[in-house]
Amino acid sequence: MRTTRAAGAAAAFLIGLSLAACSGGDEAAPVEEEATTVEEPTETAEEEPTPEEPTETAEEETTAEEPTETIDRTAELLEAGGEQVWVDSITSATETEPGRIEIQTTIVDPRTDASEEAASAVAACEAAVETLGAAHVSVLEEDGTSFVLYGHPQYGEECVEV
Repeated sequence: MRTTRAAGAAAAFLIGLSLAACSGGDEAAPVEEEATTVEEPTETAEEEPTPEEPTETAEEETTAEEPTETIDRTAELLEAGGEQVWVDSITSATETEPGRIEIQTTIVDPRTDASEEAASAVAACEAAVETLGAAHVSVLEEDGTSFVLYGHPQYGEECVEV
């Protein structure tokens, strides 16, 4: 008889649990959320080494994005130019990366063929190639637009007005 009572009590308890779960829809959700919350820290704890890897990658990207140190080559270019006309139009000559020279000028291109301004820009470019050993040269007008290029794939191995 004890077995029957125990079985009946167990059956009644199970039925009560089932009914509580069915009727207590609002109460069941927090239990599931708690179970999810309990599982999330476990997953997060396993993933803790992973955030370190993106941090390292972010540091590498930051390093890659940092500009390389530019070198002022103005004095060398002006010295190489001596008394030539184009020397007065040079405001700066900067090595932006090894072998790449950017020359800022006060020249304004009149947009005519064989202008004196173009000849001056080409002469400055040639001086940068010869004296500074540049593989790529950009001579910029006063407004910062490209005027003469050297070493550009489209224009070849000579200083060309663009």
